[in-house]
Amino acid sequence: MSRQLQVEFPDERMRKYWLDNNVEMSPAEMGFNIEGRIRCHKNEMGWHYTRKYKDGEQFPIELEWRWHEA
Repeated sequence: MSRQLQVEFPDERMRKYWLDNNVEMSPAEMGFNIEGRIRCHKNEMGWHYTRKYKDGEQFPIELEWRWHEA
């Protein structure tokens, strides 16, 4: 049996958030993404996949890649 999820968005911000955060990645892309989040959490040198803006109340949360020196 096939099921389909239909999502309705109240505005374009929510639609962008959904599309930006529900991408299909290859296993290699997933590994790189996870390693970037771990480096960010451990505050290690390298590429970090982290918040684009520092404001804690920001929504939707946008992420970006940043180079971080230890």
